[in-house]
Amino acid sequence: MKNLLILITSLLSISCSNNTITTFHLIKLKNDTTLNFLASSKHPTNLEISIKGYSNDSIYVDYFLLSGTIDTVLKRDHYNKIVKFNVRKFKSTDCNLILKCKSY
Repeated sequence: MKNLLILITSLLSISCSNNTITTFHLIKLKNDTTLNFLASSKHPTNLEISIKGYSNDSIYVDYFLLSGTIDTVLKRDHYNKIVKFNVRKFKSTDCNLILKCKSY
């Protein structure tokens, strides 16, 4: 029983430590942009996008409308090895963002 518990704990710690973070810096965004990154898992999983920065007016990250001082986390499901999401500047003329993406 003790060996089984150690095995399960080891597997969980190995699977949870495979989360790599991909960082995108969008400085003075001029055009709409599609961002791509490689997911760390091969099966359907969750995607977490941490967004920090500033936009002087409305922007869209995927289908989420953001503006002003931005410090938020978006979560969604994804089903492909390559993850794609859109950043549209919409009404914004000055936009600086840092997006940190990870799948788990």
